[in-house]
Amino acid sequence: MRIQIPTIDNHSRLAGYDEAVLDLDLDKPVGFIHTTYGAAAETARLPRTSISLFGGKYNASFETHEECVAFAMGVQAVINHLVSTAEGRKAEAG
Repeated sequence: MRIQIPTIDNHSRLAGYDEAVLDLDLDKPVGFIHTTYGAAAETARLPRTSISLFGGKYNASFETHEECVAFAMGVQAVINHLVSTAEGRKAEAG
């Protein structure tokens, strides 16, 4: 599995719509990323990035896009490890 997180520009952030997160191996969406500006101080608004993967099984919100990408890469690493371990157990049992 190779997750691709879309690059978020200011237009996407201002529009506040969802963009698909893709699994490049299957060429299918596995979730979405949503970006907005949230309320902070009276004069500033902080960007907010939320991600939902695999039907909401993995959800998180971050202040930066980089944190969101790091979270997705962590989810990818865990899933790849679980799949490789399961395949290894099948080969040993087979």
